Amino acid sequence: DPLTGAPDLRMIAPEVLERIVLTSGGFGGPRGGAQEVHLVTRRADPAQSQSRMGIYGGSYQINKVGGGLRRRLFGSAALHVDINKIEQRTEDLTLKVEQVQYFTRLEKNLRGAAVISLEGLFFSNDRNPRGTVGKLKQKNTHLHAAITGRLGERAGYRLGYRYAVSTHPFLQDGRAVHLKARADGYQAQFVLRPGRGLAVGIDLQGERNRPLDFQDILPEDLSLSIHSQLGFLRLQAPGGLRLHATGGLRQVPGSAGTKAVLDLGASRSFSGRVSAFLAWKRDVSYPDLAALYSLSCSGAGMEDCRPARLDMLDGGLEFKPAGLGVLRAGLTHRRLSGQAVSGFSPDPLTAGEYTPLDYTVNGFYYRYEGRVWSVFELTAEGVELFDPPAGVSYLARRRHTAVLGFETSLLHGDMGFGLQAEVVYEGEFFFPLGSAQAAGLARQPGRVNFGGSGLLRIIDLTIYCRLDHLMSDYYNGIDPFRLPGPRAIFGLNWEFRN
Repeated sequence: DPLTGAPDLRMIAPEVLERIVLTSGGFGGPRGGAQEVHLVTRRADPAQSQSRMGIYGGSYQINKVGGGLRRRLFGSAALHVDINKIEQRTEDLTLKVEQVQYFTRLEKNLRGAAVISLEGLFFSNDRNPRGTVGKLKQKNTHLHAAITGRLGERAGYRLGYRYAVSTHPFLQDGRAVHLKARADGYQAQFVLRPGRGLAVGIDLQGERNRPLDFQDILPEDLSLSIHSQLGFLRLQAPGGLRLHATGGLRQVPGSAGTKAVLDLGASRSFSGRVSAFLAWKRDVSYPDLAALYSLSCSGAGMEDCRPARLDMLDGGLEFKPAGLGVLRAGLTHRRLSGQAVSGFSPDPLTAGEYTPLDYTVNGFYYRYEGRVWSVFELTAEGVELFDPPAGVSYLARRRHTAVLGFETSLLHGDMGFGLQAEVVYEGEFFFPLGSAQAAGLARQPGRVNFGGSGLLRIIDLTIYCRLDHLMSDYYNGIDPFRLPGPRAIFGLNWEFRN
């Protein structure tokens, strides 16, 4: 987001995602951070042209209608479009939320093994509370263009440009006002593979975030420019040894200056089923525009808004049981200093909202993906912190999730059904609170959430249902307001070739 620098996953419909990749190796984006989350969208060129129509509804007057299509164009070009509209109300009907998701992707194969892609994403989130406040409108538009290709047999490149503009609603003197911000950025990545398991390259990225207008209250020339120049090396040596190293600079104009970053890692395979890994990472994270607007930074300028420093050490083992899956588990040590956090408030410009943190934490984590008894698909992951610091927002003491699924086909693939169960346990954690007088932190007790889903596929038609939060009276919904109790959703999705 141009204002906050944070991703809003409500913007992206699940129908357009190919996969989600979590990685602790390497760096992503010029801002820096602890871990990268890569959302990979579907390719626009399916084997055959397809269309989709879907609808669902359920508790709290939630309903969704949407559709999409994928088509080949002009021989080697292809188009993917997806549109969804979602409505939801709180249980007491005091707040109505309307969302629109629009996604489009156009691809074209060029000469020289190159592919050019154009992506557009529009998202709107309108909240209409009862009373005299008025409608609160949030909008985000993202555009991205990239060209990816090869230079001979051993070299490759990726050149990209992105543009984003957002509108945020805030409450001021009992009325709704809207802040607009925009950002643009570039990426240039080059990779050389000389052979023998070696790959070296460079990744150049930069972005500039700046506001457009805010009721003539804020200076229009305030902006945040960040650049990143990183070189990387990956080596797969004989004996099952793999090494990776990333190093470079992140910089922002002003006294914050240029900071060096480094990521080193190694893994060793001892057999076909067991391997060990160790990684050390030092990174920085720069403040966002919302932090620069707060009282903690205004007046003194950007000089008092220092980048946060992160040091992270991870190590562990990876097991691959025969024909079952992959289990990855290990220990983590993290030291964070200077990270700016905010208590929840409808207005991020409120004085005193942003506070720097400084803490060290140690913990254990695991993740398993694979089969159980050769029939069920299981995904389980969790984290346990040994010494969680007091008063740190959004830092869960423990969190464990497990999803167990079963799916089979009938009548030679023309009909199928599946079942899925999901359990989430969240240990005691802190979450931010804010008010017109002060902002603080409150303790939220741990809770267990249980949900499940089922589906029946008949050729191209999928009938599904989902039950959420069957054992919890607290539900954090698609918008930052509470929806207590369980919910049920039923839907139809028809995906057909034409």
